[in-house]
Amino acid sequence: MAVFFILCDTLLAQEQPKMRYDYDILITYNSKNETLERITHTFDSLGNRLTKLFEKCVSGEWFNNKRHTYTYDNNNNVLTELFEECSSGSWKYDWRSTYTYSVASDTVIEIYEVFSSDDQSWKKDCRCSIIYDSLGRILSESREHFVDGAWEYYTRSRYYYNDLGEISERLYERYSFDQWLDSYRYLYTYDSVGNRLTELREVFSLDNWVYVWRYFYTYDDRGNKLTEFHDIYSLDGVWENIYRDTCSYDDVNNMVSKMRRVMSSGEWKKSWLIHYNYDDYGNSVAGKHELWFENDWIAHEGGLYLFLNQKETEYYYAHYYEANILSFIDNTSIENIELTDEYLNIYPNPAKDKITLHFYTQPQESYVYIYDLQGVLIKSFVVKNQKQDIITSDLSAGIYVFKIKTTENIWTKKIFISK
Repeated sequence: MAVFFILCDTLLAQEQPKMRYDYDILITYNSKNETLERITHTFDSLGNRLTKLFEKCVSGEWFNNKRHTYTYDNNNNVLTELFEECSSGSWKYDWRSTYTYSVASDTVIEIYEVFSSDDQSWKKDCRCSIIYDSLGRILSESREHFVDGAWEYYTRSRYYYNDLGEISERLYERYSFDQWLDSYRYLYTYDSVGNRLTELREVFSLDNWVYVWRYFYTYDDRGNKLTEFHDIYSLDGVWENIYRDTCSYDDVNNMVSKMRRVMSSGEWKKSWLIHYNYDDYGNSVAGKHELWFENDWIAHEGGLYLFLNQKETEYYYAHYYEANILSFIDNTSIENIELTDEYLNIYPNPAKDKITLHFYTQPQESYVYIYDLQGVLIKSFVVKNQKQDIITSDLSAGIYVFKIKTTENIWTKKIFISK
């Protein structure tokens, strides 16, 4: 009964401010538990990151290494990012990016410049243009290099979507002799609730698409990724196993471990293992990487992610890290608010065989959870369409709580299923 009341109180909580999470200080350690690096953030009153400072620890003392500095427009879009490195105690310019946004917010242009120490000036290097559709999905991303005083096309990525709004293909092209030529592509498949099942990479060679590698994924009934298999396509024309990852989760869907096994001499053998510890909001406050050596797990430098709100964010190469997580309150929206037609409509209510979710503004990604009145999770899935039907014919008659989570809000609504 205690679990029931906790679940319902959390699920139906009203007027809780929405929070965005980040960290102000993160410290990494090497395999000898010696302090390796310290990353420190500063923020403005809205939670926008202003600076990101990297320091190296040498003989117990911190020394400046590199830093990023950011500016924003009135809509909190990044305008500039400046990167500097510290040499002989002084900061030296390295590169900077400048961003512009279209009025319709369907195009973003980044201009990347490098600093020339010869004449102490900025030199244009690369320009990236990203075009979005009316639903906020990326359609294309093109890159140009600045050569002899003019921009010249270099590469382009184009994105294609299936009927459910999921990315089905990413096509990469190169520009040569005034035309775009196929280079390589990624193909994706999904299950009925939007979990990615496969990822296939092919290269274009001799007028044909040729296999390179592929991934396979499996999930638990909560949508958490359980396994990841990676194969490569050999010169003999057969798929060969390379590695597989196995993940485990706690009761609130935080990924607490991931183990990699590699294929060697026809057997799966342990390779590395990572662990994460979390706060109450799905933020990893600590991570640890170990290597399988002589039948035991030992401390080892390796890849570690920082999780914020259960999502992988930044990547670090260390044996261990500790992070101090901050939260920023956005008073313009409310978390776990009772759903109104202003943001999202669910109909019909009562429902029988299906209901329809209709977002008035297309979200990047939505997570839908259906609970019974005892707080038991019945089903969950990902929605990426602005309008999507949900089959309810498999639900018994009664009242259910629908929890819809987007990057902007979390809504709840009671739906009556009739038979």
